Amino acid sequence: MRIEQSVPIGRSPDDVFRHIVDIERYPEWQVAAGIRRVARQDEGPLGVGSRFDVERVTQGMAGTIDCVVTVFEPGRRFAFQGQDSAGFDVVVEAVLVPDGPATRVDWSMEISNHRFNRFLQPIITGQMRRAAAIDFENFRRRLEAVAG
Repeated sequence: MRIEQSVPIGRSPDDVFRHIVDIERYPEWQVAAGIRRVARQDEGPLGVGSRFDVERVTQGMAGTIDCVVTVFEPGRRFAFQGQDSAGFDVVVEAVLVPDGPATRVDWSMEISNHRFNRFLQPIITGQMRRAAAIDFENFRRRLEAVAG
């Protein structure tokens, strides 16, 4: 399953990047996705190879995603992959595109699990799309509120 979300944000790519890689703050704006806590597993600056855990609650079920940063290009791209405790493989990517005085965030998440019931996939995908739309609107509002 793959979902994509694009959102324009009235901030520079460098500023948006700084916030998108502030992973410990994800629970503040990824409420609809059920992110409860993000914990770094290593010290030092975040970069390729950095590890972190994402604790989530989705439809009443708690889980943890063990993640590793795979792409770290300041002002341009950030990506990580992980495995959920429920057996899902997750790949997340954010691409930042300058758009006049703003930045367009093209975000994608791909989830795979061979145990997925393919009849439930459209329902799950729809729920994930709705959550992403809500969460990235929250992200946009947060960043634009502190722009001035």
